[in-house]
Amino acid sequence: MERKVIFTVLLFSGLYYMFYLAGSDTKADDKDNSSIYEKIAAGKDYQYLVVGDSIGRGAGAENQELTWFSQLEELIRNEFGGKGTRHAVVQSGATAFEGIFKLQNTRMPDRIDAAFIVFGENDRKYMDAGTFSAHYEKIVRHLIMHYPSAQIFTITENSLDQEEFAGEISKITEYYGAVNIDMRVPFRDSGLTVQQLTTDLVHPNGKGYRLYAEQLFKVMSSVQQKTGQQAELIKPLNPLPDIQLTEQSNYKEKKGFTFYNGLHVSTKQGDFIEYEFTGPELGVTVLRSEFGGLMDVYIDDAYHGSISTWWPIDKQRNLYIASGLGDRSHTVKFVVKDERSESNITNRADIAISSIIIAEKQ
Repeated sequence: MERKVIFTVLLFSGLYYMFYLAGSDTKADDKDNSSIYEKIAAGKDYQYLVVGDSIGRGAGAENQELTWFSQLEELIRNEFGGKGTRHAVVQSGATAFEGIFKLQNTRMPDRIDAAFIVFGENDRKYMDAGTFSAHYEKIVRHLIMHYPSAQIFTITENSLDQEEFAGEISKITEYYGAVNIDMRVPFRDSGLTVQQLTTDLVHPNGKGYRLYAEQLFKVMSSVQQKTGQQAELIKPLNPLPDIQLTEQSNYKEKKGFTFYNGLHVSTKQGDFIEYEFTGPELGVTVLRSEFGGLMDVYIDDAYHGSISTWWPIDKQRNLYIASGLGDRSHTVKFVVKDERSESNITNRADIAISSIIIAEKQ
């Protein structure tokens, strides 16, 4: 009987010790401060974040396995053995404004080893290079402040032909000690035509994304690069770098818009909804769909431009409107137009607004 008791005690002690060691290993892994380069070289698993637009999400690839990030993971796994876990804050058609808004308002992992920023192609359609630079810098600073040990990679998209925008990406990258991958270079040097490497002259196909993966793999598996510096220790390049973008749902006045499922909806020309807000930045959260219409935007009673709410699928979007408005009180009015987007082939033209997006100092 005594031997049984001793054996049982020893058995449970051994099991406890094994579980303790396993737990210790897990905690050690959680606190592993190795860089992404060291982890890859050692065959360790790693986590990374993609903040970007349609190219960031791999649009254009014939299947998921041919996206740039899947091919990159495969190259790393085959050469070194480590497995990657991807976290994504991506949206087709997104600008850096939408990127920083989503990044600030999305629950993120506690730790990442690397971050990839993929913007520029859409931004050039809605803003000048200086405004793009300010939003892009906000993303970089946000990532460095929340993930100081992560390596930041900025990707200049293969289709970006606006040198001013590419120059801003390069300038911010160098200033913060990040690493830039200019995908225009391998596309140009590949000997293949744009038609052979893309699906629509913009989005890479599997062959084009192979160039992305190979270029990133070359950088990530070679000599260790300089890790990004802590943003709070660096004087920002652009004004108001650390503002928080938030949604404001309360409005000042409306005519014709009805409230349905959290949205102010109208289909009639001349209907309007007006908001009061304070601060230099302005955006709007809308439901975009195949029935999307057009609306005129007036800021402080002055015509600012028109916004289309058309999209091939139903999707709530955070759209950029204006920057540099001055840190004071403003009004914005959205007025329904009688026209539809050229892409809208239905008999409807809906405007559905959830809220406006404004800036608050952190």
